Amino acid sequence: MASLVLGAVGTSLGGSLFGGGLSFLGATISGAQIGGALGAFLGSEIDAAIAGIALRARLRDGGAVGLCAGATRIGRRRARARGAG
Repeated sequence: MASLVLGAVGTSLGGSLFGGGLSFLGATISGAQIGGALGAFLGSEIDAAIAGIALRARLRDGGAVGLCAGATRIGRRRARARGAG
């Protein structure tokens, strides 16, 4: 969620700060694109940090039981096939 918010804020700030943008190898990148990319990157780092904290807390409390590599047993339903008639 932070990546969306900071991406939008970066787009608006980048457009005003880097008005004309940058030209590199014949391609021109606008200031809004640069700001949006930087904002989205920072937001994704914040999201990853928050998700890492939440996942570690769930694993410590035992809330994520069965998400390990050894959990291979899958329950099966025993039923008869229905036929026409």
